[in-house]
Amino acid sequence: MNGYNKIIIKDNNIIGADLHVSFYYDEKNKEVIARFAPLMITTAGKDLSHAKEMFQEAFSLWVETVNEDGDPKDTLEKLGWKVEKSEAISKIKQSKSSELPFLTDNSFKLNIPAIVWAS
Repeated sequence: MNGYNKIIIKDNNIIGADLHVSFYYDEKNKEVIARFAPLMITTAGKDLSHAKEMFQEAFSLWVETVNEDGDPKDTLEKLGWKVEKSEAISKIKQSKSSELPFLTDNSFKLNIPAIVWAS
């Protein structure tokens, strides 16, 4: 991945994404925190697998809400994302924000509604 987060829109619906998600193990609460700062999505799970599952659910609900709103490009632009047009598909990118030092990135590709995690 090239350091950018991408959300792909076709026919005015989000249909896919390449995102960098940060994971942090919270020793106090004995859980894994999944955080995607560019959309302000944070979830938690009992382990990495569960944290990914919970993030998938939260992100899928976010996508469903944005698609129902009817204008995902406008929503993402308001959040600071830039639209890059390519034929009938828009790729919306945001520069990777600096993360807190205790967080690590794992990238994944998303095909709505299922997430495929990169190895």
